[in-house]
Amino acid sequence: MPLTVDPKRRRKVKAWVRFGDVPVRVDALAARWTPDAIGIVFHVEETEHRCWVWVGAVDEVSG
Repeated sequence: MPLTVDPKRRRKVKAWVRFGDVPVRVDALAARWTPDAIGIVFHVEETEHRCWVWVGAVDEVSG
């Protein structure tokens, strides 16, 4: 499966993630992606989180 890694993480996105049973839409950066999934990085207060989400859970932010 092809994998693209962005060395500078500059693609801003909004993504749906789950904390337990609670879905939350977060502001994130796309760090890597395949045709089906996107690896994102986002912060909650001072903690950095990284995870993979399905491509349909992500919207690119303009600007």
